[in-house]
Amino acid sequence: MGTLPKQSTSAKTALIYITIGALMDVWTGIYYLYLSQHSPTESARYWCMGFFCTGLVLLLIGLAVGRIGRSAVAGDVTPTPDVVVAPTKTPATAATQPQVIVATPAAKPVAATANSASIS
Repeated sequence: MGTLPKQSTSAKTALIYITIGALMDVWTGIYYLYLSQHSPTESARYWCMGFFCTGLVLLLIGLAVGRIGRSAVAGDVTPTPDVVVAPTKTPATAATQPQVIVATPAAKPVAATANSASIS
């Protein structure tokens, strides 16, 4: 099996940006409601609106990073091809390869003649 490449961290980064931005906007909204019930100073309104806008920007960055990360997944997660090793051929031995026997016609027996009997 081939080694898996390291995936990008865009999903994790997007989740962090979205979480921080959303929490910042929620708590800024709560603080804004508190300021509307009490007499706020000018700097308190300034900080409240600054944190609210910062939270919105972080939320939008998180959404953008998530979208960019999803479109880049195909390039990040392309697995490396598996290496296929071809089997090596071992030399054939008598135990692994059957013997081939070729039948040849036998020579016709020669009848004994008078000349051949007297020679011996």
